[in-house]
Amino acid sequence: MELADLIARDAILASVKAGSKKQVLQEVASKARDAYGLKARAVVEGLLAREKLGSTAMGGGVAIPHARLPGMTSIVGLFARLDKPADFEAVDGQGVDLIFVLLAPEESGADHLRALARVSRLLRDPALLGQEAARGSDYPGGHNEGYADSFKQCFAAFYRYLENGDFAARAPFPTFADGHREVMLCEAVLESHRTGGWVSLP
Repeated sequence: MELADLIARDAILASVKAGSKKQVLQEVASKARDAYGLKARAVVEGLLAREKLGSTAMGGGVAIPHARLPGMTSIVGLFARLDKPADFEAVDGQGVDLIFVLLAPEESGADHLRALARVSRLLRDPALLGQEAARGSDYPGGHNEGYADSFKQCFAAFYRYLENGDFAARAPFPTFADGHREVMLCEAVLESHRTGGWVSLP
């Protein structure tokens, strides 16, 4: 499945100025109405309902809001780039500035999942990300970041911290103090298990 099959040329928003997640989705819904003849209200409601189940932000400044809607006959997409990142409650805490919206027929199943997977692989391609977002994604599309890459990103954050030279700033990586507290937490868990009661941490 190629993205060219999903997205119409006039379904691209190159500079969205909306500030909140809801405003972004409203802008996209208006474009879905113009590009595909869909009802903007139904699109917004479907996307917001999906967001209530959990954020569709992937991290790294990317989100893939999606919804299945009654009355649709094919899967369609819309792409939006935001002027300023919007808060999509991403796990990594970063704002979102690249959005690919996927809308599918209510009865679609496997095709919807395949389309989501295809879009996800594409948007993880560092060549498509801004400088800040690309720091957390080093591999080309189709190669997922793995467990070991979390350590690579941790070391990269540490060396950037040294390079900046502002040691009064909050460290963007786990410190020795964090490690010490983690050990204390583990010991407290074991003590709680042995005694069968609550254990206080200093």
